[in-house]
Amino acid sequence: MADRLKIYACSGIGENAESQEQLWEYWNDNTDCISNTQAVNTLLLLINRNYIEITRLAGMTREDKIVNLNDIDVYVLCLHAAQHCAQHYKKLEKAGAVIGDMLMNGAFDLQSLNAVERDANLDSLFDKFEELYSGDHELAEFPEFAAWFNETVVARNKVGLSSAAQSTVKKSLKTAKIGASGDYTENADLAKYFADSGTYFLYTYFTDEQLAKLPRVFSKKKRLQMKTYNYCKSLYVDVYGSEAEMREIIRMDIVNRFEQEPESVCAGIVSRDVRPVGTLVLFGLSGAAAVKALLALIAAIASVLIALITSICETVAKKNNEKYASINEAAVQASMPTETDYAGFKGNGTTNVTKAGGSRWTYLLLGGAALGLILSKNR
Repeated sequence: MADRLKIYACSGIGENAESQEQLWEYWNDNTDCISNTQAVNTLLLLINRNYIEITRLAGMTREDKIVNLNDIDVYVLCLHAAQHCAQHYKKLEKAGAVIGDMLMNGAFDLQSLNAVERDANLDSLFDKFEELYSGDHELAEFPEFAAWFNETVVARNKVGLSSAAQSTVKKSLKTAKIGASGDYTENADLAKYFADSGTYFLYTYFTDEQLAKLPRVFSKKKRLQMKTYNYCKSLYVDVYGSEAEMREIIRMDIVNRFEQEPESVCAGIVSRDVRPVGTLVLFGLSGAAAVKALLALIAAIASVLIALITSICETVAKKNNEKYASINEAAVQASMPTETDYAGFKGNGTTNVTKAGGSRWTYLLLGGAALGLILSKNR
């Protein structure tokens, strides 16, 4: 495996890297999520999630980035196990035990943002994994990680779509019309459709309290977006394993585009305290003008979002043998966020800018020693 996986060198991550102007492109490791196991798809999502936070989320500290990068190393080894041990559950469980042992012994604690150093370290991690996996070593137990690995990798070591459903989905995506770009139909990967369409669902993050301070159109569009969300949910669950991944993909796209958590974007809309997105449209604007500019950013990509969501809805209908009528383009368009939603807003109330709760692998300390990382993600 050494020298074949250079995920850091092309990531834009470096010692002095700031939030990038260029949006993160979803990395699928040259796989097709339609035929991947749910475990592989979930791990790819986690890797992309961490990268997007590092390269796009404003306010990430050096420490935050290092935690994310060390998590990525864990996820990449888990991905390797999920891809190469899928046909043998005993081997897959052993791979998880090896990674747990490596975590217990601090193998994933690299305090560097340097891409070359990280790639070299990842090579050495694979070497260590192969050494432990192929030998007859006594492995240290890490119960918390073992529980996460069993739930995320072992239990999802299955392809969510039948062969017939895979064929239907592929045909549907190939015939989809996504604006003037051939990026989607030429590389008809459902993961790309999912990853690039999440911003459509922005209004689903408004709380009832926040909606009470906004024009009624926000509440109406949230209801329509939730209808679309629930319609598409089964396909996400089939491909990834649970609804939580659907929420993560939506969140990921919003962070990628706006450099903020969706909760923060919504809170800024209510309070008229929208933070600038990069150095682009919102620079120098404040109050209602800044909110309208932010919503205009969504309107600028509306045609692509509408086409993506409509295509996903049509794919769901075909996958289910059109048992339920698809949500059509007009319905999707009617629920798109737009700058006119904010017209005439008179409110001046403020709301707390919230961020999703504690998120990922956190260091466990026992007897003063860092033993590794456990997943406590609960967004």
